[in-house]
Amino acid sequence: MKRALSHLFLFGLILMALNGCGKSGPPKYPVSGSVTFKGTPVTEGMITFYRQDGGGIVAYIDGSGNFIMDKGLIEGQYRVYVEPPPSVLTPPPPGGPPKTPPKTYPNFPVKYRQAATSGLLATVEPTRSGNTFKFDMQP
Repeated sequence: MKRALSHLFLFGLILMALNGCGKSGPPKYPVSGSVTFKGTPVTEGMITFYRQDGGGIVAYIDGSGNFIMDKGLIEGQYRVYVEPPPSVLTPPPPGGPPKTPPKTYPNFPVKYRQAATSGLLATVEPTRSGNTFKFDMQP
């Protein structure tokens, strides 16, 4: 019985070694950067890096116009788009208009809100020192 358990344990160790101890998928590399509109930091919203073969990673833009992709991205080319935060309306009183109109975001031109129209591209390189991108949106 002890021999069978030791063989089972050894088999488990071999499987873990072959699978990389639970680490799966291609390596990911640090990604960060900044978003501006006509040179001025965009202080809210989201930025998405989208791969043509599917999948996108979203990061929030902070109050300084910076973003960090915490989990990193795999090597390759990405289409990038930037979106304002979702609009939140105050519920209207019964029979009346909303108390607060939706906020407009003139510093988020419509063309930058979709991967197909933004024209923003980023190539993530296999480097541990990081991939830093600066995106300046223009009207």
